[in-house]
Parts: sequence; C-alpha cells; structure tokens
Amino acid sequence: MEIFRKKSRITHRITLKSADQVLYEGPVSEIPLTEEAILSASIRYFNDPEPCEIHRSAARLRIAADLTASLLQGEKDLAQIRALTGLSELTDAVWTKTA
Repeated sequence: MEIFRKKSRITHRITLKSADQVLYEGPVSEIPLTEEAILSASIRYFNDPEPCEIHRSAARLRIAADLTASLLQGEKDLAQIRALTGLSELTDAVWTKTA
C-alpha cells in the first residue's frame, strides 16, 4: 500500500560566499537575519514593532519564503541578501534544492 509512504520534501538551500570563503551554507529558512530585517518584516506583515517570538518566527519564515520565491524566478539580488543578513562582504549566493 502506498498510503503510508513518506512524501519527499524539497529543501531549498543557499550558500553565501565571500571570495573563496563560505559565510553560510544551509536551508534558506535558517539564513542568518539581522534584527532590523526581522523587525521590518514584523511591522510590514503584522504591524508589530515589538514582535513576540511567534511574530519573530513568522517574520523569518516570510522573509525566507520571499527570498526563495525570488531565487526560483532566477533573481539573485545580492544587495537584498546583504541587507537581510548584514553580510557586507558577500560576493556570491548559490541556490540549490534537494529532495
């Protein structure tokens, strides 16, 4: 029976680099974000300038979803990623998806 077969889940991963150095490698949903980016998203989505942990988490997920959507469309906006992460030395971002 195929009813109980585990569904494969696609994971979107990103590698952030500075020259030849890897600054971050992992899921887009766990990308390091600045406090300013989280607060800005919390205000934009929830009108909450002092977000609780639930709104902070939801803001992180929304940022990751927005970033994933732009990467899926082939857009790699390094300036946006620098602003979200605070990694001013960022020179490249490589996106992959795994099943």
